Amino acid sequence: MMKKKLYNPFLIWLAMLLGMFLFDKIFLILHFQTSHQVFFQDLFLLLLFYIFNKKFLHVSFIEIVHQNFFSIFKVNIVPIILSTVLVLDAFFLISERNSKVVDAITIAGSAAIFEEFFFRGLLLNMFLIRIEKITRVDLLAVSLFTSLMFGFSHIVNLHVQSLSGTLFQMFSAFALGMLLASVYLRTGSLIYPAIFHFILDFSTILIKGFITTSPTKQAFLSSVVLELVYILTSVILLKNSKTSQLVNKNVSVFNKKCENC
Repeated sequence: MMKKKLYNPFLIWLAMLLGMFLFDKIFLILHFQTSHQVFFQDLFLLLLFYIFNKKFLHVSFIEIVHQNFFSIFKVNIVPIILSTVLVLDAFFLISERNSKVVDAITIAGSAAIFEEFFFRGLLLNMFLIRIEKITRVDLLAVSLFTSLMFGFSHIVNLHVQSLSGTLFQMFSAFALGMLLASVYLRTGSLIYPAIFHFILDFSTILIKGFITTSPTKQAFLSSVVLELVYILTSVILLKNSKTSQLVNKNVSVFNKKCENC
């Protein structure tokens, strides 16, 4: 049962998109490097929405769920395996692409921190506080909505990428968003999604560069398989009754006064 209207999260998301669009135009005029552009854009938007939430929205995030090491490991098994593969791939390229390492760290770090705060933190919780009794279907729906918004947000890269490359990136981001949302909801911590997000972006930049190019048939098929793994893992985690139970243990957080969110 919904307690509040749904348009507020979408308005916040549209405001973020507008901010990204304006920053792109400003940095284009100032001839900023890509790494500097992403860093300052993400830093400004992070501070802006953090302060806006503290002053006006008052959206509380779900609390960290205390679980043993084995439980945390099981939840993060797919990100751990993929991170290991990506780190090994990137490791062999670091010596060849030293000039890209600092830029890759800057871009991946700022993107991981801001995007996890905004999409898995702020937006996801803005949807959750609109639900009286949170069920597994609700968790799946909220993850789907925020992941679609996360994926579509990458349309701002269209001015530097081809249409096919941007669409490919949007779908990849959607699938990744599903996985990251499920990990967050299962653990109550943004740290795990942020770490995997950083490793993924850092490795991708070193291996493929800053721009997402139009994929070859083989790259497309490989990516689709990987994205399906992301989505399947997220569905398994979200359909697990323990996830909804853990989230509902934090239901008092969502019952705090939140008139403007």
